[in-house]
Amino acid sequence: MIINRFKQKGVTQVEFSLIALAVILVLFLIMEFAVYFFSVQMVNEVTRRAARLATVCYIADRDDIPNLPAVSDLYPSGFSANNLEITYLDATGANVDVSGFLSTPPADDSVLGAQFSQIKYVRA
Repeated sequence: MIINRFKQKGVTQVEFSLIALAVILVLFLIMEFAVYFFSVQMVNEVTRRAARLATVCYIADRDDIPNLPAVSDLYPSGFSANNLEITYLDATGANVDVSGFLSTPPADDSVLGAQFSQIKYVRA
């Protein structure tokens, strides 16, 4: 009986090592998921702010919105202004041609009014 007890002297340390490895692995998995979830929420906030600014700002400023500090300060790592595209949509969800607002000089008022009246939604 005494000889059997001495053979199992390191078993507790091995069991602890295996369980600790599993616990640490789960902790790192939880932390990585939290970082991923945080970055997804930051992208959601960036697109929400960009769409809000595209809604309240002049349509010709559409290409400047991704570079505004109110939007660009929230970019997660690896995200750039090139990843953010702002489009204007009609009631059916189709893209609205806003080239009259973007041209220099702008189109005449009747063209701008027709394009503006089609816009119902903004997608960023």
